[in-house]
Amino acid sequence: MRQNQRTPEGIELGKQMARLCDKELAGKPDNRCATCAFRHGDHLANGSPETLMNATKCIIERTPFWCHEHDRPCAGWIAMRFDAHSAFEAPWDHVGGVD
Repeated sequence: MRQNQRTPEGIELGKQMARLCDKELAGKPDNRCATCAFRHGDHLANGSPETLMNATKCIIERTPFWCHEHDRPCAGWIAMRFDAHSAFEAPWDHVGGVD
């Protein structure tokens, strides 16, 4: 298991993930929490490569990615998840980590 932390690669991935989610949510209600992995910012979830790769896997596979602040599926994941007919198995395992 790895310590969950922000890295330069995670920060860049987080910027792109947030950009794509912002575009998907344009003109729609934005229910993402303040520390959402899919929201740009200097918080852990948007800069951690482990968190973002797990989020990406969940998007592709349509398996729930849970909110970091509330006991519910992540609003960013809901906006970004693949359609049921487009989902497939990502070619990597979930990354274990600790906050």
